Amino acid sequence: MGIIRTMVLVAFSIFIAGAANGDSRPANIEQQALRYIASAEFLSGRMDGNCSHNSGYVVYLIDNFDQEIPLVSELKISHGELLLAILRSGRGDISVVQLNTSLLKGLSQVVMDLAGGSCADAVVSAIPGSNYSYGQMSSLLDNRSVISESNIQSYREELLQRLNNIAFHGFPSVDWLLRADVNPVKLREDARKIALIEALGRFNLPVFLPYGNDDRAYRGETRDINLLSLATNARVFSGLDAEGKHLVNYPYSPLSTGEERAWFEVIECPDHDDATMAHLDINNDGYWDYSYLREDFIAYFDMDGKHSFAPPLISTKQFDSILEKVRHTGELANEPVVLTAQQYRQLLALCTSCNSLGKEPLREFIWLNSERYSEMYSFNPQCRTRGTISGSSLIPPSKLKELLVPLDSRN
Repeated sequence: MGIIRTMVLVAFSIFIAGAANGDSRPANIEQQALRYIASAEFLSGRMDGNCSHNSGYVVYLIDNFDQEIPLVSELKISHGELLLAILRSGRGDISVVQLNTSLLKGLSQVVMDLAGGSCADAVVSAIPGSNYSYGQMSSLLDNRSVISESNIQSYREELLQRLNNIAFHGFPSVDWLLRADVNPVKLREDARKIALIEALGRFNLPVFLPYGNDDRAYRGETRDINLLSLATNARVFSGLDAEGKHLVNYPYSPLSTGEERAWFEVIECPDHDDATMAHLDINNDGYWDYSYLREDFIAYFDMDGKHSFAPPLISTKQFDSILEKVRHTGELANEPVVLTAQQYRQLLALCTSCNSLGKEPLREFIWLNSERYSEMYSFNPQCRTRGTISGSSLIPPSKLKELLVPLDSRN
């Protein structure tokens, strides 16, 4: 079995090394990017991919724009759209190039775009890369060093050199591959990501990433090291909750660029003109990020000035049914409903003999037959918290937007 295992590993290492050197097949985008950043043109040239900022910033966003998340009950969006909203909220000077792909392909695309003459100011993604334990990190080095939280910074350069060699030349040897306590396929992919992130540094483009959320135990250790945080050009942040503590089940290490808030309230506010519409401010910065037809409970201030909630608005279909019954019977059912002022006026004009209907409404919504109030109650909708979202993936767009100084505020 030992001989067979060795033969398999030899074949595997030869295959990996061959992939690094290229073959007769057309190169994919990752191969093109790796060849470019290894070329004399790139290594000896002077690179600057930044834009002139005459009309704004350009940011590449690499994320999943297909997988939907339920932001609130009425609204599902993709994770990429969520990051996009955080990044552009209240900012008309940030243009975003969306890349709906993997991090490796996305980084490769950015490199090739810049090589072709495009400009940008940063790359941001919620895809963090793989997390490793300190024991796994130690196994990457030849001298059997024991890497720990207290000394990992001193091994950073040596680890980067090893990973750079793996990215371009393959694994050092079969013996090394047998000794390294890692998934070789994933390690090779992460090494290539690091090489591309470092290359983007030569274009003056920082890469903003979350620290990650893989804290599963491996051989008795948690995987605390996001390997991509080794890259000097990576801005990899760990997350804090509302109390300023590290997010539960989210790892961090001394390689973290910093610790930032990764917890936001989701605020819903009414539309100024259309009572049936509501808007979401997902990071409480005063700007609306999404609009939708409201279907949930409605926040308002009661007669005592306290924050209260009324039932959801009646649907158009339900309201049409009420109108039809009134036309046939001349009576209004004694059921609690919440109407818009416009719907109430329609009902009032049709049912002049309905005792439960009062005068012309003074506010936007009318609550009929409520158990809380003895007669019809009118109120204006108010903003309210619909929930919270948390996770280190929220940090990169938020932090980048903070660092990109608004053009209209520059001297």
